[in-house]
Amino acid sequence: MKTHLIKKTIVLGAISMISFSCSSLYHFKLSVLKPAGTNLPQRIQKIDIINHSYIPNYASFKDEEGKAIIGFDSTFSWQYITTLNSLLANSPRFEVKKIYNAPKSFRSRGKDLELKLADSICKKDSVDAAIILEKYLIDNVRSSENVDFYYSRNTTSLGSIVFWKIYDVRTRKIIDKYVIRDSTNVYNFSPYWGFRRSVNILDKTLASANSVAINYAQRIAPEWYSEDRYLYCLNNDNFNYAIANIKQNNWDKAISCWESCVSSENKNIASKAAFNIAIAYETKDELNIAIEWAAKSFLLFNNPASEKYIEVLEKRIEDNKILIEQLQASLQNKPSKK
Repeated sequence: MKTHLIKKTIVLGAISMISFSCSSLYHFKLSVLKPAGTNLPQRIQKIDIINHSYIPNYASFKDEEGKAIIGFDSTFSWQYITTLNSLLANSPRFEVKKIYNAPKSFRSRGKDLELKLADSICKKDSVDAAIILEKYLIDNVRSSENVDFYYSRNTTSLGSIVFWKIYDVRTRKIIDKYVIRDSTNVYNFSPYWGFRRSVNILDKTLASANSVAINYAQRIAPEWYSEDRYLYCLNNDNFNYAIANIKQNNWDKAISCWESCVSSENKNIASKAAFNIAIAYETKDELNIAIEWAAKSFLLFNNPASEKYIEVLEKRIEDNKILIEQLQASLQNKPSKK
């Protein structure tokens, strides 16, 4: 199976131009698909998400005055779910069929979701598995440590521990358990300025929930990341024409412009042209060819940037091998375009 089937390169265009010795760098963003942190069975593709983490109208958190914040728990709980769902929707690994609300009662707050119920939900929707947000714990963590006298002292943080599970329909068992710990600052006292700054508790906790959901999504599903890439720009017609073609997303013409400079007697120019060609082939998802050009760039002028870029490309090739394994079933079941 060819690697290009699992990756779609997205060039978002030039963002900035920054000076670099005698030349400058053309900066653009490249979207790169990276593998999940853990390998789940390939047969698991269609999933439900079940929220079994909160008690309706129950307030586990109190503000600084000791007043219970009603509705805090359910809002916080659903932020995990909605963020996870949006991330999985952008990943080629899973298809989320439905999201279920399975709240706890106060008496059953320590109990996990019954597997019979999870099995019933999954079979009803004809899915392969269910991701379950089982529970989370929130607490105040106070610290009086003076990290930096001028900026941070007597910080109060919200700490959270979040429990995720995956129920597999075929084995009728929980096949993955994962616990994520997170903390976020809520109050901060600055001795230098002489006043205490407070922030909105709900905003901070929702941001924490987003962070936890992102962490979990990266564990179970391949995700798209935006990475920086830089091209050398020189006061040279071929380099200028190449950049003009890139702005039109015509990488083949840009490669032709740089290829005419690789044989230059000026090894610095030749090395930069070879480096740019390597970047161009990466955008075309031809990673082995990209490594060849990056190596040529290094050999021509001993360019340390080329050496570091080779490491990036080698890591991408290894990641793609894992991606092929993780996405093989999804790609085989993907309908062909007519």
